[in-house]
Amino acid sequence: MCKVSILALQLVLGGAFDCAGTVSSLADFVFDIYCSESRDIVGRVALLLLQIWTARNDVIWNDAHRTSTSIGRTTLEAWQQWQEVHKQHSPPVVQHMHNRVQGNNSVWEKPSETWLKCNVDAVFHDRNHITSFACCVRDSRGQFIRAQTKWQRANMTVLEGEAVALLEAIHSADANRWNRVVFESDSSTLVQALSSPGHGDSEFSAIVSSIIYQLSLHSNFEVKFVRRQANMVAHTLARADCSWASHRIFYSYPFCIEHWLINDNS
Repeated sequence: MCKVSILALQLVLGGAFDCAGTVSSLADFVFDIYCSESRDIVGRVALLLLQIWTARNDVIWNDAHRTSTSIGRTTLEAWQQWQEVHKQHSPPVVQHMHNRVQGNNSVWEKPSETWLKCNVDAVFHDRNHITSFACCVRDSRGQFIRAQTKWQRANMTVLEGEAVALLEAIHSADANRWNRVVFESDSSTLVQALSSPGHGDSEFSAIVSSIIYQLSLHSNFEVKFVRRQANMVAHTLARADCSWASHRIFYSYPFCIEHWLINDNS
């Protein structure tokens, strides 16, 4: 993405996402948004892409250049108008259910007593061809237990990276002999694949099969989907990972996730 597009994206999404250097291509970025984010964010990004394409045509055919602020504001106005029209034609019960379900996985929640929660994520650093993985474990009080990061020089798809991140976290939990663990990923496609595995021969299918096998060995391991907003601890760790050693274990939390740990417990 060019600088104008990135600034417009940050305006449309409230500055919550740093897309520069975290995905290998625009297609991967859009697919990651589609798989991981809420309906609201997916809709905003779709409208933003349309506005960027329109702005591109204006440059080519009319030599008219639009600013990132103009593109972002036009996108937000179009999204708000669409929302108003949608509300007028949506049954109240359906709208209520959508909000309730969305709220359940948009905020990090503490696990049940005696359980641990492990958030996982993967990030793709296109500039140096590195894929990084991270997981963060917390207890039923929301207290930090342990975190782990890894990176490797590999060109993976978004789904492959998310799957490897989860598999690495499961291996770590097994090595530490944790008995009751809820794993949370912000890839809905990955979580759905675990409950309805296919029989393909892709690398992603092979990793999913390994995850399913590991879960079959641990009856008290669960995998759940959460929105990116509830997975920011793992996402932030994965983004910072390539600046550390290729494999690192944290017994006290690094400063870069302090804000998100406090935010999740508030």
